[in-house]
Amino acid sequence: MNDIEVSKRKITTTISQFMLVFSMGKINYLRRVFMTRTFKVLLSSVSCFILLCVSLLSSSTASAATNSTSSAKVSKEITIFLDGKLVISKQKSYIFEKKANSETYLPAKLLSKIKNVHVDYGKIISVKSPTGTHEINKSNSLLYEGTTYITYKKFLNISGISGKYHAKANAIFLWSHADGKTKTDSLIQKVNNTPSNMQAYLGEKVFVYKGNQTGWITEIKSMGYSMTEVQITLNNGKIINETIFESTPDTFCLYSHYLFVTTKLSGQTYWANKNQLPSSNPLYHLERVYFTSVKIKDQNIVVTAKRASGKMVTFKFPISGILTEQLESGFYNKDPKKAFPNWSSKAWESIVKQEISIGMTWEQVYLSWGYPDDSNSYTSYYSDMDQWIYGDTYLHFYNGILESWSDY
Repeated sequence: MNDIEVSKRKITTTISQFMLVFSMGKINYLRRVFMTRTFKVLLSSVSCFILLCVSLLSSSTASAATNSTSSAKVSKEITIFLDGKLVISKQKSYIFEKKANSETYLPAKLLSKIKNVHVDYGKIISVKSPTGTHEINKSNSLLYEGTTYITYKKFLNISGISGKYHAKANAIFLWSHADGKTKTDSLIQKVNNTPSNMQAYLGEKVFVYKGNQTGWITEIKSMGYSMTEVQITLNNGKIINETIFESTPDTFCLYSHYLFVTTKLSGQTYWANKNQLPSSNPLYHLERVYFTSVKIKDQNIVVTAKRASGKMVTFKFPISGILTEQLESGFYNKDPKKAFPNWSSKAWESIVKQEISIGMTWEQVYLSWGYPDDSNSYTSYYSDMDQWIYGDTYLHFYNGILESWSDY
């Protein structure tokens, strides 16, 4: 799987901050702490983006009308380039999964963009091209969301042009004349010289933070040293170049991610995790807030929320790397208190104040202070001893209970 596909799925597959610790191998022994049955309940609720994203980014199922009605599932959207230029259209190209096989389909309307090809729309679609006169009807097409589609192979046969499917770039390159082939070959060569995990950025619609603009990635090339340069054609026609270091862009995001953040995260209740929020954030630990709006502006995620007191508050997060990273770690989407209903009110008072006290459990200390900077453990026949380190403070646990701490 390439990095752009990983990026698209990141919101749907993001694990909570706790599990991220395990995958990094930072404090592996904490598995036994976080894998208790009650703590799993909290883990499942920490990342507020998992279920919401599934509805946004998952593939859709469509009813496909042919000479006999059948169902088809869109498994992938395909980018189209014609004579070296990205084709931007409301009618997308797709790979449809059907019962017997999977095929790539292009919108029949795309034929009208090709020189010397004339399309006449009537009860049936009639196409005149250098290869002759062709009919597109129910027997040789597929109807999806009001658009008539034909297979990639039939598209080439009707139009008389040439094409090449590039699997890693998730794109079809079409050319209708010699100059178009030269431009296409140059574009494909740049794609091939780009790391394979970056090639699928080509053709993606993006949101550029500077100037709050949208555009499309129309060219991509490797700059060496883990850097990839992308050419973005903005809505106003202006062309800009941005650099991606390694695999995550800092200056733009996929437009699908922009839509998710600005349309799906508002209208929800969350609980603040002050351990992960910037110190300047006005919320207190585990405070319940209702997001009334979430916007992206000038490389910041700007949140307007209603506090439990009824007062409105606005705060922002600078965007760096993964778009939703600070929101994922900074908020729970379920009340942590409901995950541990048997804890005493005294314990919760300490947690809300981000304080610790003798007798606290692993989970209680974690919820109060977050995960430690470092840790070590010792297991004997009689007991388990653990040490968690927060800066210059050393916490000592015996059999999962905080027995003492020392400041150095």
